[in-house]
Amino acid sequence: VSGEGVRGLARHSAFGAESRRAIVVSDDTIFGVSRMYEAQAASAGEVQIFRDIDQALAWLGVDPSDLETD
Repeated sequence: VSGEGVRGLARHSAFGAESRRAIVVSDDTIFGVSRMYEAQAASAGEVQIFRDIDQALAWLGVDPSDLETD
């Protein structure tokens, strides 16, 4: 993904300005691209990058036991 591609994704968000979005990554390269997205999307709602799913769910206020595991 190019820098311009990341900026385009951030500009055309399907989420409302009050939305919280957590992006969970495990790869250094994807982490870097996701941080670019986080910076570009800041005006379109809250975005935070995580490496740990439990931390992401806590930030979102989601109880992991409420999630379906089908």
